[in-house]
Amino acid sequence: QMNIICLDPYQDLYEKKYMEGNRHSQYRTWRENGQFNLLEQEFTNIRWYDLGCIDKCDFLIVRVNPNVCSIGTDEELTTAQRAKKPIFCFIEGGKKAAPFWLFGMIKHENIYDSLDEILDKIDKIDKGELETDPSRWRLLREEYR
Repeated sequence: QMNIICLDPYQDLYEKKYMEGNRHSQYRTWRENGQFNLLEQEFTNIRWYDLGCIDKCDFLIVRVNPNVCSIGTDEELTTAQRAKKPIFCFIEGGKKAAPFWLFGMIKHENIYDSLDEILDKIDKIDKGELETDPSRWRLLREEYR
């Protein structure tokens, strides 16, 4: 068992709630009815909430579905990449289905076929069996963890 705190953007991490569960049908209705001010208000909060999670995290585990346009995930990956955070990315349909652009953002060694592969690698890092890249990882010494 690794002692990892997961910042799941679908859970309430902050004292003030920024969103209420999965409301995609509501968002579609607002968009269809031209209620763009409501979408802007809602997604400004969601965007800052999600990017705040990126700022706080030590590394990312990201799921990419190449069949779904996910601008939010793209921005989160870009934010993490610019901050030089380690990124572990698994692709629905396997690495061979990864969007081409992803190979320009993340080293291909950090793109995986499954979440299990990522968890195995993180477990090996945690046990000291794999070295980490010091240009990306900023691990505290054992006594400060």
